[in-house]
Amino acid sequence: MNKLSLYSRVVCLSPHYIPYCRLKNSLASTFSRRTLRGVQTSQHSIPAAYWRGGTSRAVIFQRRDLPVDESEWPFIFLRVLGSPDRYHQQIDGLGAGISSLSKVCIVSPSTHLSADIDYTFAAVGITSSDVDVSGNCGNILSAIGPYAYNHKLVPPASKSSVTVRIRNTNTSKIIHSTFPVTNDRIEAATGGDCSIAGVSGTGAEISLSFQDPAGSKTGTLLPSGNAIDKLDGIEATCMDAANPCIFAEAADLGVDGTELPDEISDNLPLLQRLEKIRRLGGRAMGMCHDTQNAPRCVPKIAIVSKPATHKVINGTYLEQGNVDIVARVMSDRQPHRTIPLTVALCMAVAATVRASIVEALVGPKKVKKGVLTIGHPSGTIEVGVEKDEAGNVLNANVKRTARSLMEGVVYY
Repeated sequence: MNKLSLYSRVVCLSPHYIPYCRLKNSLASTFSRRTLRGVQTSQHSIPAAYWRGGTSRAVIFQRRDLPVDESEWPFIFLRVLGSPDRYHQQIDGLGAGISSLSKVCIVSPSTHLSADIDYTFAAVGITSSDVDVSGNCGNILSAIGPYAYNHKLVPPASKSSVTVRIRNTNTSKIIHSTFPVTNDRIEAATGGDCSIAGVSGTGAEISLSFQDPAGSKTGTLLPSGNAIDKLDGIEATCMDAANPCIFAEAADLGVDGTELPDEISDNLPLLQRLEKIRRLGGRAMGMCHDTQNAPRCVPKIAIVSKPATHKVINGTYLEQGNVDIVARVMSDRQPHRTIPLTVALCMAVAATVRASIVEALVGPKKVKKGVLTIGHPSGTIEVGVEKDEAGNVLNANVKRTARSLMEGVVYY
């Protein structure tokens, strides 16, 4: 078994790895100790913040405030978010019943020479007790730089903007987050005229530049060695940039590709097939030897199609001429209401790879020069990709907004 396959089900909460099986066993024993003995005790509290980043929300902890024993962390995360919840609502916590709002981030100063901050992402199960750290979250990443600046984990800005270098420990990749600061340079600015589809209003622009995004989990851009693989009888592209992703054409799946999330949720045969293809793709990418043991959250899978005029969630129409490609993405087995940022980044890279599913669907002339404009259920997102002369991906770039929603302590 190669090292990458060995760690495809490994929890990377720090430089110290916790095998997934040990995490689950520890979690079960923790629940047993705290919930089955009938002992009435006071709730515990821990410093935390609650942020929106892009189209996601998450509870942010600093590593120094969490228990030294990382096997105690999942219990805290599950209690704080309100999981597992058989009613799919997370009423007893800060989650909201959908994958984009059931997230935790752990932040600390970095010892890496190319980074200022270490950031670990955890996707918290809604109906299950899974805490999955197999991949990165790009949307909530947009909150990490401003959070670190506000908490003085990085030096104060010497001008009107600052760049925070973030190491995502899930993928060991570096992301540069550049954003404006307030006039007194005490905090990250929140006011501005940047808008993103899926979030009402405007905010300060946060520029995210993913450095060398290829091979985030598998070590290579095309983990299967092919631009096209055959998965469950259809052609698909398996690619790893920012996060491992699988791209399948809508027509091959018997759908238009412009369906809204609720329509996809109601199509059980489609959901089952997408999950089957996702697991087969995970095996083809070397992320698991058995499809039953594929990581829960990666690879992501996206349905992609040619530009077409269609209705989006807010009831307006997205015109065919305003997008280069249309995508519908599954995130933690739920149809995403916008698009996971890492999938958008991977898709933009895929559009530059000859013979990939994405490249074949994107027309020769882009809506905007230098960026790929992707249509998703709430609107559009623009992603830029920079390559060197040899065709290696140097960086992938996108704009987001973020703001703090709560600061204090959270109970578990």
